[in-house]
Amino acid sequence: MLPPGEATAGRRDGVRNHLGDANLYHAQQLRETGKYAEARQTLEKTLRDDPDNFAAKKQLEYLNDPIRTTPGLSFEYTQKVNEVRKNLYIGEGYYNLGQYDKAEAEMKKVLQKDPYNKAARRWLEKVYETNSDYYRAAYDQTRAELLMEVDRAWEIAGAPQVKEDGLKRDLATLVEERPKPVAKNGTVDTPARPKPLPDETLTSAEPFSTFSLNVNDVSFKLARVALLEKGKWPDAAKVRTEEFVNAFDYGDPSPRRGEPVACAIEQSAHPFLQQRNLLRVGMKTAAMGRSQPLRLTVLLDNSGSMEREDREASVLAAMQVLAAQLNPQDVITVVSFARQPRLIADRIPGHQAAKLVDLVAKTPSEGGTNIEEALKLARTLAKRQHAEGAQSRVVLITDGVANLGNTIPEQLSKEVETMRQQGIAFDACGVGAEGLNDDILESLTRKGDGRYYFLNRPEDADDGFAKQLAGALTPAAKNVKVQVVFNPKRVARYRLLGFEKHRLKKEDFRNDKVDAAEMAAEEAGNAVYQIQVNPQGDGELGEVFVRFLDASTGRMVERSWPLPYESKAKPFDLAAPSMQLAGTASMLGEKLHGTDAGSVRFSMISDTLGKLSAHYASDTKVQDLIRMCRKEK
Repeated sequence: MLPPGEATAGRRDGVRNHLGDANLYHAQQLRETGKYAEARQTLEKTLRDDPDNFAAKKQLEYLNDPIRTTPGLSFEYTQKVNEVRKNLYIGEGYYNLGQYDKAEAEMKKVLQKDPYNKAARRWLEKVYETNSDYYRAAYDQTRAELLMEVDRAWEIAGAPQVKEDGLKRDLATLVEERPKPVAKNGTVDTPARPKPLPDETLTSAEPFSTFSLNVNDVSFKLARVALLEKGKWPDAAKVRTEEFVNAFDYGDPSPRRGEPVACAIEQSAHPFLQQRNLLRVGMKTAAMGRSQPLRLTVLLDNSGSMEREDREASVLAAMQVLAAQLNPQDVITVVSFARQPRLIADRIPGHQAAKLVDLVAKTPSEGGTNIEEALKLARTLAKRQHAEGAQSRVVLITDGVANLGNTIPEQLSKEVETMRQQGIAFDACGVGAEGLNDDILESLTRKGDGRYYFLNRPEDADDGFAKQLAGALTPAAKNVKVQVVFNPKRVARYRLLGFEKHRLKKEDFRNDKVDAAEMAAEEAGNAVYQIQVNPQGDGELGEVFVRFLDASTGRMVERSWPLPYESKAKPFDLAAPSMQLAGTASMLGEKLHGTDAGSVRFSMISDTLGKLSAHYASDTKVQDLIRMCRKEK
């Protein structure tokens, strides 16, 4: 002990503080080893020597709290806690260094000591996920390199040289040495070349992709009836991929206030084709009310083929929905036709249209179907009731089974083209899947730049049908054209999925005399591309343009958006649900159309279909799409 006195006071205080710190550390060691009584005695002694020692008070308070210091904890248990903490730190360090096997070993040590340790299990999940991503990337890279070798083998004139067991052997020699298959007639069968991807366009040769934005969905509905109700594979010639894509709502945002249109762009890796991505481009119009009066001419097919209870009920349901859309300022004229057309209601005010349902119900079915004469009369009546500032439309409701007069779709379309040139829009509603002449109705509506609907049964005239019909009567954008300009430095090849009958020339985009489709208010139109991206390239993917006539102002509008380059496009199973939905719809359309080069195998993405089903659990159309995919041959 230091002698008392003012000269040694400072030294005494310093020694007392050092002793206090040593006691605190000793007490902490005793507490961590489960020796709580000894730790408490040490702290009490420290406070007797230094009553103002704040750290000793806090540690004693902690020690006397049965919640924070459980008396039942043994020394062995506290030692195990320290070891677990140490293993976790070491394992995390190995993970950060990329030594995943060592990280896994450390986490397994933790679970041996503490089987319920959540932190260790979370780290193991991260290790397994990282390893899985690495193996998947390695597999993709190896497969891509092999496919590139195959591509180069087809492109070069001579056979390439390959290394085998350290020796260079000529590939052509290897092929000659291989036993050749012999046919029954004794001739040698020549192996077929791999089927190439169809219609891919070299961006360096043609960077412009231009088309009319068709938003119909009838092809999807007909395929759904064939696959899910009849158990038959639909006719490939009648499958239109764009109508599969546009059968669904992708939840894209509406345009900002004051803007007539908004654009949504999404990308993902192609699930079946190496070095290919899927690109969705969506356009959505702004919301607006209908202020323009409507002059409507309805053509009702009452021929013998429509004399079925379900089809008659479907026609009445369609008329009820149509009548509900009309205002007092609107005018409707109704023509029934079989062998010849017959005027049954002339220029009825819109608010009285409901009574037409009874009139249609009392009209008997008879004879054959002469669509040609019906179209001629409809054009005459539409011209007669046309008014300045009003919208003129003709709606044809039929099964399309034309058997009298001119029945050739291309010839009938000329009458519709004449209507269009006179400012009369043309829509068609197909009734009944069995025997429906899809060729005629699709051709007529395409030439008329109008809408194509479909009712297989009366129940199909639901809210969705009413919304489609109301939208057609409220066009927001006419003559809608889309042009995608790809960057050759970034995109090597591309392919527009579908739209075969809606494609335009590059110069047609700004030629307003070339007609295109129309879109309703607050309606979306979508297209999906298959693209080959060059990672070593430069710049964005390209730019997308849209041009249309704004129905509210009567002026042409043109907008554009960049197509961003994503260095790491998400795998299809990790893409946004909307991208997965668009990709699945387009790939099903391509498979049914026979233009997928045999690449689409939905059984390989069963888990992704399951995720899609869960995300859109309340959407019956999406559920039907997934059921259709699972019926893959």
